[in-house]
Amino acid sequence: MAITLKINPDAPQPELIARVADCLRNGGVVAFPTETVYGLAASLGSEDGIRRVWEVKRRPDNKPLPVQIAHATQLGSVWRELPHHAMPLIQAFMPGPLTLVYWKHNTIPDFINAGLPSLGVRIPQHPVALSMITQLGVAIVAPSANISGEAAPVKASDISVELRNKIDIVIDAGACPGGLPSTVLDICYTPARILRAGEIGRDELELYLPIAD
Repeated sequence: MAITLKINPDAPQPELIARVADCLRNGGVVAFPTETVYGLAASLGSEDGIRRVWEVKRRPDNKPLPVQIAHATQLGSVWRELPHHAMPLIQAFMPGPLTLVYWKHNTIPDFINAGLPSLGVRIPQHPVALSMITQLGVAIVAPSANISGEAAPVKASDISVELRNKIDIVIDAGACPGGLPSTVLDICYTPARILRAGEIGRDELELYLPIAD
């Protein structure tokens, strides 16, 4: 059964964040808050941790895992290049509830994104999530903290007992302010394609990029 750490969402306690980061470095799996819903984190540097995420979520093998980073300067470590055509969009919505899909860096293992050549990345807009990723020092995989097919949790108390029994830490930082999942936008080609509707609407995106019908 996971332990629960209550962390202040406005001023995350450094000693608790350090404890979470150490857990992730050692192959741990952590449920954590974002501005949309609670996510399920494993370090991108831990294959064991990432494979545990697949297992505990019962995630289909053909469904890629999204990645979260702490700052746009880390995009070069997860994508093969910076998408210059999308930089105004990145500056406007990262951090924020937008996941951008672009060509993955060749160092990213294929099993993370189901063998696809692209990778979904976002920067969360939540102090706890940002502190955790910054302290860890590398990106995380971060799907929602639920069994596949179930509703994504917006409070720590919404995380199922089944999932809690299989992970290491649940961070309880209160309710997520958003509740809707991030919008997922594929920017590999022009026009870009919305793969999942979410917090950021089409009208907002079209201010920065042409969007396919």
